[in-house]
Amino acid sequence: MDPDHAHLVTAARRALCSASSARRSTAPPFNDEIRRAEAAVVRQLGQYADPSSDDHLYVLEFQGVRQQYVMFGRTRSFWRRLMVHRQAANPHGFVLLDGWVSPGVRDAYSLEQIALGVGGLLHGQRHYRERFYDMPFELGLSIGRSVFEIERSHGPRRPRQPRKPPWWEIHATTPKRSARRLADLLTPAEQ
Repeated sequence: MDPDHAHLVTAARRALCSASSARRSTAPPFNDEIRRAEAAVVRQLGQYADPSSDDHLYVLEFQGVRQQYVMFGRTRSFWRRLMVHRQAANPHGFVLLDGWVSPGVRDAYSLEQIALGVGGLLHGQRHYRERFYDMPFELGLSIGRSVFEIERSHGPRRPRQPRKPPWWEIHATTPKRSARRLADLLTPAEQ
């Protein structure tokens, strides 16, 4: 993170937190300082986001007047997904203040599920779906990166092979063949 980015985010966080003590409303005044910080985060994510159609794991932090949350997710279209999250968060008084996106992977579903599970275990506080309220971003980032690195170092999991049914289930569906096979087994071989 470059120093200007860090300075903007710190100033925006301070402005949001000071707004909580000064106002009763949950919607913060989105002043220029806060908007510049959000734009800096988006620019920073632009350095990491791969425009390919691969799947990505992401970790985002949104700060509001009275609370903050970290969210984990996956997407094939990161920029569209980021826009949807920002549009959903802004009317409720939340602003994007930090984030990370993984390099492209073939399928990030399992990564997202592992990140959500580990987040629930480590955070241990209330969360709603993929949003973990009052989780420090550093913890969310550690979870996201660790899950990605472990998966990358061990390689993608092989898909589970379908269970092969036992011979009696196969032959139970084909009575003539079962009877013929059973007869062949019981009849002594002619020489």
